[in-house]
Amino acid sequence: MKIMKNLISLLIFLVAMGAATHAQPVGTKSMYNTFPDPETGDGIEYFKRSYALIIANENYKYSKVWGTLEYPHDDAEKVKKVLEASPHYFNGVFVHHDLNSKQMENVIEDFIKHYGMERDNRLVIFYSGHGDKEEVYDGSTEEGFMIPVDCPSFQDDPTGYLNNAIRTKDWNSWALEMNCRHALFVFDCCFGGKIFDDSQKRNATQMDSPLPVNIQVAALNHVRFFMSAGHQNEPVPDRSLFCDYFLRAISGDDPVADEDPGNKGYLTGYELGAYVQAKVYGVSNGNFKPLYGKIKHNVLDKGNFVFVMPWVGKASSSNYPPTDTKPDITLYPLLPEMIFVEGDSKDPHGVHISDFYLGKYEVTVAQFEKFINETNYETDADRGGGSFIWNSKLNDYEKKDGVNWKCNAIGNIRQKSEYHHPVIHVSWNDAKAYCDWLSKKTEKTYILPSEAQWEYAAGNGSKRSKYSWGNDNPKGKQGGNVADESLKVVYGAGVFFDDDYNDHHIYSAPVGEFNPNQLGFYDMTGNVSEWCEDLYDTAYYENRKQIIDSCNTTKGSKRVLKGGNWTDPPTNCMVSHREKSAPVFRFSTAGFRVVKVP
Repeated sequence: MKIMKNLISLLIFLVAMGAATHAQPVGTKSMYNTFPDPETGDGIEYFKRSYALIIANENYKYSKVWGTLEYPHDDAEKVKKVLEASPHYFNGVFVHHDLNSKQMENVIEDFIKHYGMERDNRLVIFYSGHGDKEEVYDGSTEEGFMIPVDCPSFQDDPTGYLNNAIRTKDWNSWALEMNCRHALFVFDCCFGGKIFDDSQKRNATQMDSPLPVNIQVAALNHVRFFMSAGHQNEPVPDRSLFCDYFLRAISGDDPVADEDPGNKGYLTGYELGAYVQAKVYGVSNGNFKPLYGKIKHNVLDKGNFVFVMPWVGKASSSNYPPTDTKPDITLYPLLPEMIFVEGDSKDPHGVHISDFYLGKYEVTVAQFEKFINETNYETDADRGGGSFIWNSKLNDYEKKDGVNWKCNAIGNIRQKSEYHHPVIHVSWNDAKAYCDWLSKKTEKTYILPSEAQWEYAAGNGSKRSKYSWGNDNPKGKQGGNVADESLKVVYGAGVFFDDDYNDHHIYSAPVGEFNPNQLGFYDMTGNVSEWCEDLYDTAYYENRKQIIDSCNTTKGSKRVLKGGNWTDPPTNCMVSHREKSAPVFRFSTAGFRVVKVP
């Protein structure tokens, strides 16, 4: 059967993850690691010792059947690094690569035997490799499997397959066999959600009541918790969004303040599951939906594992949680926020630039909605039967009926929670209509930026940077929403930024998600391409140099687009790069920002 780069990163967190990020334990009177109770301040004894087993299967004997994997070894190292970092305090992290069936069973069972029988230990087992599902017992039952490196396909050798593949339900037996207090099984795998087919599991969305909120109760009672990267019928990509967000959360790289009311410094398994599910589902535009829940058992479902976050015990400190550079745009202001740009006569094209104000962010869906509601304006998409969606198979745009400014990059209606994304599916004509409305509304003059103005602001003024963030490849927040590892999840082959750059967005990102450039502007490289005032003329600047505030409004029929977008490779994202399109054209990768004339 066809499997989509089947990655399992089976993170089996048999844990009461009581020491998760950057807090230091308090108290040294016992062998236990203790942390402050958020209610009383007293030390809570979470666990005695921590051990991790990491198995990463990448090089398969039957690679023509299963396909090539590129990331299991890398994912395993990332998990190892996070678990070894203070204050996780893992006493041992054991890594194994490319295990056959017998080796996998022996390694897992030996690990449980040596470390899983101590009640106050916490254990981690991480598996990364192929996953599968097959109909067994003459087709009457469908089961999930994880695949050792020596496992043949079910179609080619059913007996060999069943003798070698590891059933997901085997983890039920291992979960019940262990004596440790806490266990979290996390399957980052194709069809990993098959674990929830078992009647002993409960999906979190089916829970009738919340988990214990008292951290001490959660920590001191037993639990077996399960997470999967997708549902039971869902293949997931080799490059794991699930593993990425899981590690970002527990390492503190992505503060989950919204999931930690009062920032008391603790994150429970259900809060973590909800966070990872929301992030992966949102970033993939619904392509992947992680599941989470705990085993149904009279003893093993009473507690919850607990992550200690970096700011535990420091809720009153201004340094915790870490400051997020993302702007507060939850109120969706009517007027675009503007930044003053001092003019310069040393524009890259030799054009004199007078002073101007440019929008700090791309115009959002919420701001465009205000314009629509007040004017009843019909966009070109409304009048013309839809908008154009990028089709990677065709390497071109494909028209989709019914799509307009309310829709996301794949043509589905956006949730209101996404109205801080840049508006897309708007033509140059629509952008101009918005500027005209805004001018009347404010009694100021708003227009689209000229290509010269846009390029000057994006390139950090006279510094003339290659990209808006600088001259180097993007890294973390010092980058933008461009063709990256996240895009590979859906679009596969293509040209991407180097160094395994991951901006964590497949499609558009909320405005202001990345660091601003040196002039204070957000998202001028990537996210969405931006309409400019100019008509497109290949030789315009070569023929007309040393002019003031140049803007081509006479020669040509198509309009200029600048900045690159979430589909674009490095060359298309350079500040100097130019694109063009008819003013009536609208598509899933273009939006705009505005200029206010002084």
